Amino acid sequence: MSDFSESDFLSEEVLEQQRSKLVEGQGQNPSENRFMYRFSVEKRKWSKHTVDTKLPPTNTKTFAIATWNVDFSRGYLAKRLMTSLDHLQSLIEPLLVGDPPIPTIILIQELDDSLFRTLLQHPFVQKHYDLTDISSASWRIHYGTVTLAPRSLEVTSAFRTIFKSSRMGRDALFIDVSFPSEDTDDVRGDPRVIRVANVHLESLDGHGDIERPRQLEVVSSRLSEPGLHGGIVGGDMNPIGPRDDAVPGELGFVDGWTLCHDKQADNDTVEGVTATTPEEVKRRNAEGHTWGYQPPSRYPPRRMDKVLFVGNVTVKKIERFGVGLAVDPSKIKGKSTVWASDHYGLLATFEIV
Repeated sequence: MSDFSESDFLSEEVLEQQRSKLVEGQGQNPSENRFMYRFSVEKRKWSKHTVDTKLPPTNTKTFAIATWNVDFSRGYLAKRLMTSLDHLQSLIEPLLVGDPPIPTIILIQELDDSLFRTLLQHPFVQKHYDLTDISSASWRIHYGTVTLAPRSLEVTSAFRTIFKSSRMGRDALFIDVSFPSEDTDDVRGDPRVIRVANVHLESLDGHGDIERPRQLEVVSSRLSEPGLHGGIVGGDMNPIGPRDDAVPGELGFVDGWTLCHDKQADNDTVEGVTATTPEEVKRRNAEGHTWGYQPPSRYPPRRMDKVLFVGNVTVKKIERFGVGLAVDPSKIKGKSTVWASDHYGLLATFEIV
């Protein structure tokens, strides 16, 4: 939840023009969008990269997803994004050299359209990632979502699905990732396709309370289409309304944070630690908050950001990151603390089942 102003909403004139052309949930056909953008060291530029080979990932069962709202609404945009990207690099590089290596998909929300240069010039991004977008051409407003997919993964499709009645230009950004099937008696089966959605659901109350369940339902239908082995959605869910906490379960999603941390609470109880006292419940709830501290807000802290999943995948571990992360003070002379983002990120490790 950033500090939105009138310029962050689509005008009624633009909304009406877009509504006349759109059907709720309409988007690109996955089978017709088979490219990402890749950086060429030789050409020193980003260009379309079409999937034309079958190169299995080094790890065919385990992968990770990092999701982060990087906050478009405050100053020092480039310095904050650079700080965020450096932090992501520090988290992901150890996973790349693990045994086995764990490729990590990055979901970014609230990237300002002025920050593509910063994103595209980061050495870690250039070396390891393909991008869904290298400009704001597919957005309907001045900020939006971008998904970064490791080069070691076979992305067979990247597409967006429009939320027709969004007043904030929101949509869902999907990639399809093809994992080799497990061989049985030396006979290779069909690839296992995992669809990953990147979302920033409608902000604020009022209209937002009506929109968010609709938007998540659209995402749910896309993640449950025939031929998919599993589906994952991560991002800023903005769960501030009366129904928001219940909707994921009603749609058949499993909440990664709840699954992992409820198991931990059960283990603590088994080991003799009381996990149901009011103080303990309050502490555990606070451990899940991803917004409301950097800086403190007039609104209560919340678990704004979530990773949900359906199908034949499961989360093995999920943790917050970016807690207390701020721009190096030497780069912002005369300024007190500048937080990298008002949101914490989430890093979730998944396993295909």
